Amino acid sequence: MKLDIRTKRQDLTISDYVKDKPFRSTFVLSTGFGKSRVAIEILKRLDPPKILILVNSEKLRDFTWKQEFKDFDAMYLYERSEIVTYQLAAKWTQKTKNLDNHFVVADEVDFAADTLKYSKFFSEYPDLPVLGMTGFITEAKRPWFDQNLPVYTKYTTWQAQSDGILNKIKVHLVKFMLSTVQTNEVEYIDEYGKKKSFYQSDNDSYDYHQKAIERIAGKKAEAKAEYLVGNLTSIQLDKKLKSLDYLYNKEATKRRDVILNSEANIQIAKALIEYKCKEEGSKIITFSKRVANAQKIGGETQSFHGANRKAVNNTAFNAFLNGDINYLSVCGKIDRGVTIPGLNVGIFESYFGDDTKAAQRFGRLLRLKPDEVAEVFILVPYYNRKLKDGTFKVSPTVQLGWAKDMLRSTVISDYSVWDYR
Repeated sequence: MKLDIRTKRQDLTISDYVKDKPFRSTFVLSTGFGKSRVAIEILKRLDPPKILILVNSEKLRDFTWKQEFKDFDAMYLYERSEIVTYQLAAKWTQKTKNLDNHFVVADEVDFAADTLKYSKFFSEYPDLPVLGMTGFITEAKRPWFDQNLPVYTKYTTWQAQSDGILNKIKVHLVKFMLSTVQTNEVEYIDEYGKKKSFYQSDNDSYDYHQKAIERIAGKKAEAKAEYLVGNLTSIQLDKKLKSLDYLYNKEATKRRDVILNSEANIQIAKALIEYKCKEEGSKIITFSKRVANAQKIGGETQSFHGANRKAVNNTAFNAFLNGDINYLSVCGKIDRGVTIPGLNVGIFESYFGDDTKAAQRFGRLLRLKPDEVAEVFILVPYYNRKLKDGTFKVSPTVQLGWAKDMLRSTVISDYSVWDYR
């Protein structure tokens, strides 16, 4: 199709982009799967004689991009490339720097939109074909993009998979039950002021906090109803809702902590590791929210987290990269910007509740060859909810809702369910 440089906001695939003469545009990419990989794949298809890559830091200039070209078998393109910071490029003029026959990749181009002196490059070289790469364009920045890189599109994970750039991912929700073994000590003060305690299971703890949350939600609804009929003033309602919100958040935190501290999570993660280790070529990473869980899953020799000494982390990570060990348990250290060759299995061990970080973790599994397939296992604990008649009903924990929301945010809707109950 014929594209006009004056056109705004078109839906583009990479095929659309490369089949015509390159123009000034921006690809807005889903978080996590690596903007540099998409840029390199476009460069492979265009095969330009000269390449200029604009970056926002010296680290990206000196290390990251060179490694990306190497990882994606494109060192021949790296040899044609000049990688400079926006700060340096903004000082150039057509008299001081001849960029004829260059194709420009503007990495994290929203950085230039934030800094007017850096955006001078785009007005100084208005006829250069430019491919901007960013994770988002806010409404405040749209005028800048309309002026400097006027054609832009949201480029999603599934589009990259359809274009043969990213590998596909099989997602499994793994259902299992919280433990009913009474191992959690609960302390309380009796009517005589003496400190006492009893033991409770993960299942009973979750059930208790879930019901407390529901009771508080009911009291909030009652307070709003009282206000509507005139029994409460707006000041009284506000005071009551703030008090109830405090209690609600306190119980929600305790409910979440039951999942985060669950020994069942750890046992299921270990079972999945053992299962996948039997398959030749498996390279497995488990993502945990808490250091203690990562440590229990991987021990000192196969875990990577903030509580380990740097030398221990480096040894474990290098052994994983080199293939000397085939699984690594991590906590908060390998979320973004890391390419692990051959990584094809990911296990989301515990509750995250942050879609951006979850998408970045997915991104670690999107670095295989396009014809390869990775697997992701998301652990979803269930619990036995005690009903008023004394019977029990198997119910999902809050992790199920989080998992489905996160999958929608990463444009992944197809998944299977593994039942470990």
